[in-house]
Amino acid sequence: GNERIKTRRLDKFVQFKPGDSLSKLSNEQEQLIQTGAFRTVRLLNAGESAKIELEEQNRWDLDYGLNLNEKEQLGVVTQFRDKMFLGLNELSARGEWNEDNWQVSGQLRMPRIFGSPLTFYTLAQWDRTFIDEKPLDIIGAFSSERHYVFPENKKVLFELSYPFKRHHEIKLGYEFRVNINHEDVIYHDDFDAGPGKPIDESRILSRDSFTTTTDLAPIKLSYVYRNFDHKTNPRNGILGSFSYEQYLKLLGSENNINGPRFSLNYTQFWSHGPWMWTQRYKAGVFFPQLHLEPASENDPLLFYLGGPSTLRGYDANSIGPTRLTGDPFTGFQVEFLGGEAMVFGSQELSYYLPWFDLGLSTFLDAGNVWSTYDDVDLNNLGLSTGLGLNWDGPIGYLRLDWIYRLDDPIDPFLISDPTLDPRRNFHIRFGRVF
Repeated sequence: GNERIKTRRLDKFVQFKPGDSLSKLSNEQEQLIQTGAFRTVRLLNAGESAKIELEEQNRWDLDYGLNLNEKEQLGVVTQFRDKMFLGLNELSARGEWNEDNWQVSGQLRMPRIFGSPLTFYTLAQWDRTFIDEKPLDIIGAFSSERHYVFPENKKVLFELSYPFKRHHEIKLGYEFRVNINHEDVIYHDDFDAGPGKPIDESRILSRDSFTTTTDLAPIKLSYVYRNFDHKTNPRNGILGSFSYEQYLKLLGSENNINGPRFSLNYTQFWSHGPWMWTQRYKAGVFFPQLHLEPASENDPLLFYLGGPSTLRGYDANSIGPTRLTGDPFTGFQVEFLGGEAMVFGSQELSYYLPWFDLGLSTFLDAGNVWSTYDDVDLNNLGLSTGLGLNWDGPIGYLRLDWIYRLDDPIDPFLISDPTLDPRRNFHIRFGRVF
């Protein structure tokens, strides 16, 4: 390359010493690959001596394209990366826009900070929702109310990770989040305007706006095991993690949500020829000081299932506890609230065809979300199966799934109203899920 990374920075990063074993050199080779600064990192062993040959990447990347989110909404994404920021550090910025939501983030990754084995990572993120597709209607005797909620989230994360063994890593992080709900209220006497129906502008009595803010400041300890054979397109390997979060008032969290939150994730790929077997498991539980009454959907403390990357056959985040509003005269609305406990599992068998980078899959998904840990019942799980067609092309991984539900956790009351039914027979997804 152009020797944009100076030799002294490389020497400080790899810290070679006389007498280093071949396994130590292999580990240094892997660390250099993970920086993303080099196109090739070649370890050449010649008896009692060895050397590493490096070929630099382009320093800057600028990507622009389309993306499908978990709600299967099409959006625009742009991303910038500097893979040689002040040496072997990576600085990146990303923006994503769709009809409902804007999201902007920036992150910095600094491996082996100050010559130590620690990696420092920091992230700043902002997102804002501008459309409320399911406003809350409150029917009164003399006037009615329609509440629109537009969530806004701000987050700053600081994290240190320590690779105490090959493929094993411990992470310690502190995060500060501010969750803001912007609420607009319309007071009216148009009693024909039931849920989902437009309000006659001439019947509007008044409008009001206000915000509610929740501060969250968890400290998070995680263990991660990863041995994928490819960073972004694995065919073999395991990714597992266990996380413990503690929300403390001392660190800035609201008093009524102090308590621990645990989450477990496990993904395994195993391939033989054109066949690949994938299994995924997720579990989580949150023990707040007081059980929460969610202010809106997508409460950041709770767990959710449903959508193309978890329990297929349902809309995003639509599995688990619900809350009905409205009345039988003007119609009902449903809010999917999430819960303090969650279990999910998936088994999938894929066959890669020899033509056009296509593949076929069959899968079985199971899972549910419960209000509290005491409500957990593993005999009450949503269960779905189906077939998938995927294309692993030059623009990325595109997936289409057809789903058949074997056991349905959705309240039978909702089925009587098709407008409230979150069940889906097809999903489309862009990108792999680990």
